[in-house]
Amino acid sequence: MKVLLTGAFGNVGVNTLESLVEQDHRVTCFDIKTKANAKTAKRFQDKVDIVWGDLRRPDDVTAATKDHDVVVHLAFIIPPASEKKPIGPRR
Repeated sequence: MKVLLTGAFGNVGVNTLESLVEQDHRVTCFDIKTKANAKTAKRFQDKVDIVWGDLRRPDDVTAATKDHDVVVHLAFIIPPASEKKPIGPRR
């Protein structure tokens, strides 16, 4: 199955990503490109496709979701970061 995983390089996303890869799914990771996410992505770069983008940009979402069987949506910011910066990361 071809899976798009949003928030792939966050705390919850990485665990899900590992499980999807172990089950031999074709995974495309969709996340915001930050230093931390880029570092985490290096662990998976030979096993998945990576699309950097922002869910707040319709064109990014349209491009990322094309030709996938399913979307696992895990993109969010969990506390305490969400409480300190409720607007989210700056582009």
